[in-house]
Amino acid sequence: MNWTNKENDAISRFREMMSPEELQLADRVEKLHGQYFGLDRDVKLNAALKALQGSVAAHRPEEATRPDKRRIVVICGESGAGKTRAITQHIRKFPALQPYVDKDGMQARPLLCFEAPSPCSPKRLALEGLKALGLPVRNTVKEHEAWDAFRTALRTHRVNIVMIDEAQQAFETSNEVQRQLIRNTLKHLVQMPDWPVRLVLAGVSPLFEFLSCDRQLLNRMTPVRFEKHRGKAAREKTIEYLKRIIVNHAAMQMADDLNADLVHRLHHASDDEFGTILQTVRGAVEVAMSDDRDVVRSSDFAETYENISGCLPSENVFECVNWQAVVPGQALLRPEDREIPGAKKPRRKSKPFKFGERP
Repeated sequence: MNWTNKENDAISRFREMMSPEELQLADRVEKLHGQYFGLDRDVKLNAALKALQGSVAAHRPEEATRPDKRRIVVICGESGAGKTRAITQHIRKFPALQPYVDKDGMQARPLLCFEAPSPCSPKRLALEGLKALGLPVRNTVKEHEAWDAFRTALRTHRVNIVMIDEAQQAFETSNEVQRQLIRNTLKHLVQMPDWPVRLVLAGVSPLFEFLSCDRQLLNRMTPVRFEKHRGKAAREKTIEYLKRIIVNHAAMQMADDLNADLVHRLHHASDDEFGTILQTVRGAVEVAMSDDRDVVRSSDFAETYENISGCLPSENVFECVNWQAVVPGQALLRPEDREIPGAKKPRRKSKPFKFGERP
């Protein structure tokens, strides 16, 4: 079944049912969100992805097990840092990673992207890869059969680079034995002598610790950190981004209350995560667009934050006086949610789990 045609038909039906005004707004918002902002970290990410391609081009079967820092690129950052968007943006620039028709007339796809399943096991990871290739899977197959099928599929479809998003899910619910099996699986994948495969792994910070436990993996990976967008210089940059998004991209105006105070509140509400900062600004612009206004105000940021956080007015970072005391991410929690009626309170505070321990 051609799912692309089905998808296009479904989208076309939605567009047919919408008024010209609604369609114009939807297309305008989509164009706004399509803009990309590069940071210094993009330079390192671009270089790492280029080196990954170079490693494929220089592949030698007899050197498949040789340590090579260009075989695995690991991108780490908290949720909202902009990892997936950055990777997608850079991948689009590389002609070698685009689908093509090979000499045998077969459709080839050098890049395969999928999300790590949760809970995860080596077998489930292989099955998820097969699903991403559009192949039928049987949950009854054994682990080694699943991986044999996945490796064969990678060769058949000419896949050279496998990107696994939310890669930390591969080990979050696993015990140490399963974790080492997953490490071995990743290691063997980039050491296939008869077909060059390279990995791009994206996830939150524990991913580095998980991979670095294996010296052989450590010797084959290039880390790229997506740090928080914090500090005086970052806030000054955010003022520039506000102007660029509102004035240049949206062709709108900034109200006088979009000042340094709002930028401080914006950083606090977004927990200094760059991707979340941009999403919030674009969300405020979308609110103004929906109201058919040409001016973006601070109240638009307040409405955006309420929409995405579910906060009470007294907890809205963009409205309350004591906004620095608000903890972003806990807006949905109410006092009645924090305690279960009739539940016994623990006598002592439980100790935090160490890496490798299971709750």
